[in-house]
Amino acid sequence: VCGFNPNWGKGFAFYALDVTHPGMQAYIKEVYTTLVHTFGFEFLKLDFVYAASLPGRPYDASISGAERLNLGYKLIREAAGRDTFILGCGSPLSPAIGLVDAMRIGPDVAPYWSDWLREFLLSDANSLSTKLAIRSILNRCQMHRQWWINDPDCLMLRDTDTKLNQHERFALINAAIITAGMGVFSDDLAKISDDTFATIAHIKALADACDNGRPYPLDFMAHPMPEVIYNDAGYLAVFNFVDDEKRKILHRTGKLKKILPEGAKLVDVWKQTMMTVEGERFSLGTFPAHSSRLFRIMD
Repeated sequence: VCGFNPNWGKGFAFYALDVTHPGMQAYIKEVYTTLVHTFGFEFLKLDFVYAASLPGRPYDASISGAERLNLGYKLIREAAGRDTFILGCGSPLSPAIGLVDAMRIGPDVAPYWSDWLREFLLSDANSLSTKLAIRSILNRCQMHRQWWINDPDCLMLRDTDTKLNQHERFALINAAIITAGMGVFSDDLAKISDDTFATIAHIKALADACDNGRPYPLDFMAHPMPEVIYNDAGYLAVFNFVDDEKRKILHRTGKLKKILPEGAKLVDVWKQTMMTVEGERFSLGTFPAHSSRLFRIMD
């Protein structure tokens, strides 16, 4: 048993298969050969693959859990071929390096900001929520285009059937843009307005521009969630993750002083307003709770 899900049948349990067993190896190769070379699938998402690494009684007990997971990836890649796009998900990261084209680098997003019951009462640091998804998106942005294409999970633009307010929706959007990575939407397209479709086009253009650069969390490890992210394609994202409004001040020291020289212009990509950088302590004004701003840096 490697997990429980109340939506998955009687008993709610689901199970791991032993990838070290010759019979299971033959089965895996047959399944993925059929999916790709008979059915014609060109994109495979492999989810819940952490199960291959869990303790158990494997046929070959001489290899570690990480090696078992790595073996499973190798079997699938061999059967699918190099031309098949493979997305890893629900996976310990290092065993997949070199074997997947993209990787989910955090927990699922959700149509709410946080799940305090799971996060605090159950000490679940990876509970489904938009806040914790953003935490992983920003902290693991350096992996993008180095190990694989980062998958930040889907963006949610809808303003119905959600508990996310506009600030929270755009915190996720701006985090995904500044770090580039995959762009996936989960909203019901039939319910999306023309204005929202225009927003999607704008998001794609900005993410494509940022994918030409590399993201750098300038306060990496200073906070559990970085709040100032620079992309050397010429963009800067600033976040307020606390539950109250906060005046955001940029201290122009170290790398930030080179990024924002005196007199540089910051253009808000959504509001189309402009600010001029002045002084060592540069104020961006008051940010509402869970909000963000994305700027284009102009000389």
